[in-house]
Amino acid sequence: MMHMLCQYPVCSQYADREVKAEGTSFSYLVCFSDVSWAKREILKDFPGRRVVVQITRN
Repeated sequence: MMHMLCQYPVCSQYADREVKAEGTSFSYLVCFSDVSWAKREILKDFPGRRVVVQITRN
């Protein structure tokens, strides 16, 4: 499983969403404001894949 963090290290402490390319083990662990960015990054590497967002903590 590969986890990448937020695009800005400062907000990584607030990372509570896992954005994942369906059918792979590749994912980003990001804060709320970086969800769209993570989706775009995943689709660059996995075009045509469904991207799933899951909240990891309450």
